[in-house]
Amino acid sequence: MINYKGYSNLKDIYDRLYMNSTDSVLPKFAPYGMWLPKYYVSTNDYLDPSLVNSEYEECRNSTPTVPVLFKNSIIKLSLSLGSHESIKFLKSLLKSENEELFRTEFIKHIIEYKWK
Repeated sequence: MINYKGYSNLKDIYDRLYMNSTDSVLPKFAPYGMWLPKYYVSTNDYLDPSLVNSEYEECRNSTPTVPVLFKNSIIKLSLSLGSHESIKFLKSLLKSENEELFRTEFIKHIIEYKWK
């Protein structure tokens, strides 16, 4: 796995894997006070709006609201709790010689998601 290699530019690679979503169907605002960030896992190459929109429906009649931004990974990762691939990925992070990985938004969010 690439994390074991300790490449110096690995941080840049992870920074490029995590992109702002351009899906116009996703909500632009959330109700004020909604617990953020929220994480959604999709088996598709995109975030399925049906996973999201029902939660934000109350926002249409809610004030005040806050703007939200959706981000998605451009690669598929197994995030299933306890799965072999998920554990293998987390172990590769622990064994990586490149501590800069932990400063990337991508890795921070994966770790936060896994600890929830």
